[in-house]
Amino acid sequence: MPMKKLKVLSIIITIVFCILFLNIPNSKAQENSDYKVNLSELTYTESGSENKLTVYTQDDFDNFLSDYEAGNLPAIYVTEFLFDGVSMVKTPDLDDFIEDGNDAKVKALSITAINVNTTGSIEFSGEVTGGMIAVDTNGRTGEVNLVLNGVTIDTDSKKAPAIFVYNKEVGAENCIVTIKTTEGTTNTITGGKIKQSVQNWEDQDEILYYIEKDYDDEGSYYERYKYDGAISSDISLTFEGEGTLIVNSTAKEGIESKAN
Repeated sequence: MPMKKLKVLSIIITIVFCILFLNIPNSKAQENSDYKVNLSELTYTESGSENKLTVYTQDDFDNFLSDYEAGNLPAIYVTEFLFDGVSMVKTPDLDDFIEDGNDAKVKALSITAINVNTTGSIEFSGEVTGGMIAVDTNGRTGEVNLVLNGVTIDTDSKKAPAIFVYNKEVGAENCIVTIKTTEGTTNTITGGKIKQSVQNWEDQDEILYYIEKDYDDEGSYYERYKYDGAISSDISLTFEGEGTLIVNSTAKEGIESKAN
């Protein structure tokens, strides 16, 4: 066989070998997997194997941001803050007055956020106080089934919903989110609201939440993200299941969606 043909054949074999056998890491979380999450222990079970959830603290924010920007966040992970795509959400809302230039002194909202970064079925059990479930549906296609199997979720704050489904596009239809209650269980959800001004931010395109842009009763222009329910969503929600769901609001609405 001529030398050129041997060289070409060698290159082809090398390429095929790389495609089939090399373990190339995937920067995106695995989609369409089934998980069981214990809120009390902050553990998850996948394919019969139990593991601790990755936890990012407020002091670990730089590492979190690096993983977020690289697309390396796990399918389910925990943050001790609520992230909106730009920074940690701070405690004040539009009901609080902050003088211009003083907002840098305001502390970030301290909350245990169990973040869902995948499609598939995620079953939750156990309880968490001072915590929430946050579901990122941005750019996601498929079904997210949040199965409540005897949970108690209490944000212990009027500043955050207990179950929060967010998307910068209201009514995005590529991702379908269903909240299911397991037969024979009682599930208690207690949460509040978010109402945060974003008017002064330069990088609003990076925000993962839907931004309202309007004028208030006094004619002043505002830009903000606002969620009023203990269960709040930018997209449509479906509820089903034979279990009991008790929703308590510490602020305004029990269940709200900006879509249907």
